[in-house]
Amino acid sequence: LLSFAMPDDDDGMLRCACGYTCGTQKALDRHVAHCSRHVPGASRLQHVPGSSRVGLLEGRAKKVTAAKVIGFQGSDDVLSCPCGFTCGTDKALQRHRALCRGKAEAKAEAKVNGYSSQLPIPAARVVRNAGAGPVLRIIIVRHGESQNRRRGPTEPADPNPALSDRGEKQAEALAHRLTTELHEQAGSGKLWIVSSPMRRCLQTIWPTLCNMLLAPGCQCICHGGCFEHGCAGKDFKGTTSRHIEQTFDGKFRPVGFNDEGLWDYRGSDPKETSEECVQRAHRFLHWIWTAIEDLRATASIDGPAPVLLLVTHQTLGDMLCQVLLEGSREKWRYAKPRFRMGNASVSELLVSPDNSVKSVYLDSESHLWDLG
Repeated sequence: LLSFAMPDDDDGMLRCACGYTCGTQKALDRHVAHCSRHVPGASRLQHVPGSSRVGLLEGRAKKVTAAKVIGFQGSDDVLSCPCGFTCGTDKALQRHRALCRGKAEAKAEAKVNGYSSQLPIPAARVVRNAGAGPVLRIIIVRHGESQNRRRGPTEPADPNPALSDRGEKQAEALAHRLTTELHEQAGSGKLWIVSSPMRRCLQTIWPTLCNMLLAPGCQCICHGGCFEHGCAGKDFKGTTSRHIEQTFDGKFRPVGFNDEGLWDYRGSDPKETSEECVQRAHRFLHWIWTAIEDLRATASIDGPAPVLLLVTHQTLGDMLCQVLLEGSREKWRYAKPRFRMGNASVSELLVSPDNSVKSVYLDSESHLWDLG
């Protein structure tokens, strides 16, 4: 007998064979660990409401509706509120929005900006440049866990920390996902990788670079203006572009470093202020749009959509999403993200030919599940 079967209703709930129901995959996984009806090694099922077809889904039980058919390696069936809340079902999202103080505001922004937290099928499988002009995918990766998170209570924070042991495992898991999902772009010269100059970001994308064969036309860039809020200033000016090139075997082409070959800090404070961070982010976003236009030039009518892969930080990733999805950075506040990103998580945005932007998925962590 199979342990997990989805009944012929469309109430949006996940179910165990014992009768237990819940609204999210994590809740179901917690229940499975203690359920006496669970059969180890049994396949899990997905049910398509309105159809008698039941198909196997490897490793994960999912709710699938006629409008949302998701269920391949590397995708998340995650719904999001602009406040940062995520869940697995429409009902759970509706319950949250009923209590969310930003409900009306979020709806208004969605109407104006075309903001969407998901598309029916991940773009990695369906986005092609089919006659309507080139589309482009922006994939935002936050760095893995920093070694500063593991330091002792009396240890000072490293201004440019490496990854922790867990962060290194996250980077390896991320590499498996990215090399699988982006092999077409990597093999056809339609992939640009852009990383922060900070060590934890460079180390996060390093396993991917070691496992991915990049065809001519692909670029791997380290941008000197992509560092985290407050991580440079007069006291610490960052690392030189030459040091980065030597440390990472010349894989990264330096862009956006200052005349001294250091990070793009232009202020006079010991540590970058929030206003200086906004000014720097503005310069970086201007460069991003230039890169988008250059990358679009590589698109072909029937080939895979070009990808700009950005390896960055919570602060800059949040600001980028606010600007691209909501049209403004006015609500950005340091340490108060509207678009939360976990360590080594993946978010994807889709840029249409008219430069409108929609999110495909946000804060996806399916590649990290096995890490616990």
